[in-house]
Amino acid sequence: APAPAALEPYGSGRSGAGSAPGMPLVLPGRNELASGAAAAVASGAQRVSSSSRLPSATPPSRLHQSGVLRGLRRAGRVGRVDSSRLRVVFLPNGGGERDDLSDLDVPALPRKGEYGGATQFDPNDYADYASALRLPPDRLRAGDLNEVLMPDHYDRLRFSVSPLQGFGVLFKWEVVFNGTRELWHEAWQEVAESHSLPVPDEDETDRVVGHRPEMAMTKVFRWKPALDDWGEALSLAYDFQDVYNRRLREHNFTANPGVERLLQLLNEYEVPCCLCSRLDNASTYDAVERAGLTGHFQKWVTIEDGAETDGQGYLVACIKLHRPPSRCLIFEDEPKGVTAAKEALAKVAAVSGRHPAYEMMHADLRLLSLDDLTLMSIKEVFADIEAR
Repeated sequence: APAPAALEPYGSGRSGAGSAPGMPLVLPGRNELASGAAAAVASGAQRVSSSSRLPSATPPSRLHQSGVLRGLRRAGRVGRVDSSRLRVVFLPNGGGERDDLSDLDVPALPRKGEYGGATQFDPNDYADYASALRLPPDRLRAGDLNEVLMPDHYDRLRFSVSPLQGFGVLFKWEVVFNGTRELWHEAWQEVAESHSLPVPDEDETDRVVGHRPEMAMTKVFRWKPALDDWGEALSLAYDFQDVYNRRLREHNFTANPGVERLLQLLNEYEVPCCLCSRLDNASTYDAVERAGLTGHFQKWVTIEDGAETDGQGYLVACIKLHRPPSRCLIFEDEPKGVTAAKEALAKVAAVSGRHPAYEMMHADLRLLSLDDLTLMSIKEVFADIEAR
């Protein structure tokens, strides 16, 4: 906090009349300065706002116009001085009671890993052109990525020779692997039977794919123990995770029809591919290896990347492939996934089967199977984009 003020010569080091040469004229303190200003207001001097602050080196004209010096003269605190040779400085508090301004202190930022620490604004985020690529998934914007990830001069020359290399292909987990929905349903069925709870049907388990287990039990299944006690809901959620992880390790992953052929074709033309997984990195690698798809995906998105929704995962995948969202094709199999991909400003190919094709009319391309897809179909999807 600012301490008692002093008046000393402005610039030359000489003091005003009534003080020794070279010695600053120290005032009693802030309270006396305020009383002098009040006396100046009472005598018709210019009113000084209480919210204004004098800087540490105030020019003589502002000090004279403020009326503070004249108020101090009338209060008997200062003799006749030359105001043109004075300035205001703030000296350390030499004693007396210090004002308590602790309520004005700025609270400390949370440390990394604490609640709120991941969402703190870093002033270096916008230090350069590519800073949008370093934001967390919940702060990514598709419009920014479309601008930042546009190909540079070297890439434009390369894409003019091989146009397909300028696009990226994103595969959803359920589109690539067979039996993932059944695995999810069987895990919920085992948890319900072990705790004597109503067994959810396949439609209910399909609605909670990708959601937190405790939210599925309270919002969709409406299990009474989970509704009455949140601790019981967390306990059931832990049991579901144990059952699901055990079944995941025992499951024999196989690729859906047409997936391996399409991946081989895309790799032949050097089109980067990314797998958007709902599992951790180790489980994703194990599933890809057991399905015989090792080396077909250049990148993949897992739960370690921090994406909470399908849309956030798609934007993270675009960054990993270094392709703008508008030049990426996403393979989806449900209407809400198609909507998430369109919100990410990407092209969508909907694979019907679990959902009929008329429920995914907003997709750019609708397929009965991946066997029906050709490279010419992919090029037609991007026909409105200049190949450069």
